[in-house]
Amino acid sequence: MARVVTAAAILLAMAAMLSVGAADAKSKRSMDVVEAALRRTPLIDGHNDLFIQYMDCAACPRGPDAYDIGGAVEGDTDIPRWREGRVGAQLLNVFGPGNATRDTLEAFDFLHRLTARYPADLEIAASADDVRRIWKSGRIAIVPTLEGATRLENSTVMLRTLHRLGLRAVTLAYDTNDLADGSDDTPRHGGLSPLGADMVREMNRIGVLIDLSHVSTDTMNDVLDIATAPVIFSHSSSRALVDVERNVPDEVLARLRANGGLVMVSFVPYFSSTAYAEWMAEMEDLSDSITADVGAGKMSEAEADKAWDQWQASHPAPEATIADVADHIEHVRSVAGVDHVGLGSDFDGISSHKVKGLEDVSTFPALLKELAARGWTEDELAKFSGENFLRVLKAAERNTAGAEQP
Repeated sequence: MARVVTAAAILLAMAAMLSVGAADAKSKRSMDVVEAALRRTPLIDGHNDLFIQYMDCAACPRGPDAYDIGGAVEGDTDIPRWREGRVGAQLLNVFGPGNATRDTLEAFDFLHRLTARYPADLEIAASADDVRRIWKSGRIAIVPTLEGATRLENSTVMLRTLHRLGLRAVTLAYDTNDLADGSDDTPRHGGLSPLGADMVREMNRIGVLIDLSHVSTDTMNDVLDIATAPVIFSHSSSRALVDVERNVPDEVLARLRANGGLVMVSFVPYFSSTAYAEWMAEMEDLSDSITADVGAGKMSEAEADKAWDQWQASHPAPEATIADVADHIEHVRSVAGVDHVGLGSDFDGISSHKVKGLEDVSTFPALLKELAARGWTEDELAKFSGENFLRVLKAAERNTAGAEQP
């Protein structure tokens, strides 16, 4: 009997070793596919809030030397980690400490100072060809964007001026504004306003991408009704998988085939995991309740702190995973098509927990490896990583051909 047990144990050990070996081989094959894709195309991230570290922090505003991304920093983004993450181009949200014209112009001036501070690593890109050239030179292309059209002050003059300074994409509404309704705000227009429609036409005319992250579903559809160039969702996910307003419904995903645009899937846990979204909704309800009780004199500040601490201790945040994000990517591909999906992390703009395994800009290859393990080919990963966005940007540039300049 002892010999039988020993033989069985040996067989089990051999099976385990074969299983580990097979897993290692599969992992290597996945990374080989990822490496092949990244040799072909720049990895392009659709949204990053690095400017928070310069414009919206306890020590802000501050200059490039006060927060030196040439080395390790406390935020999600620096040059060494961009390079570790194989980032070839970054859509960067450019903003100042306020919303006035001076703040916005100072922000674009700061962007030029920032890239000048790291000339061996960064360069502002004005076109799809620029992105490829900069990437091939071994540097990271910075594509300036504006999250929130209120900084345009409802002015096409402001739009054109910022375009000349490098602006290449604008989020049409962060909250409801004079141009359009926002996703998590009270609607005023039932979608796009007449003023917003004029702004969309001018953005199409001069080659500024329309970013539909943060806008309402009605706004998404209204823009798609009139857009003459592809749109982007710079950092959104699938509403069919996580039913929050910031995500994109299937009816809109299906329209991207005709428009040519793409959804750059976000790494925000709230967009990625239903369990996390439900936890966050419960937390917000509690916060509103405690705030109301303190305001009404029903609870002291000390009692509020205790209630909050007790809730957090008994309600740990659910974990969002790389697999959750990959599920959103695959859903967008299944509805819109592989030509209409990209990645849009929102690093430095994620205020709470991070997706496990996607904690900062160094981690992009881990997501690509997950997709390769699911059967994504080198061609598909190349499209997802960068080619889809470059096609969209090139299409926006072509759309301006023959346009009369002001």
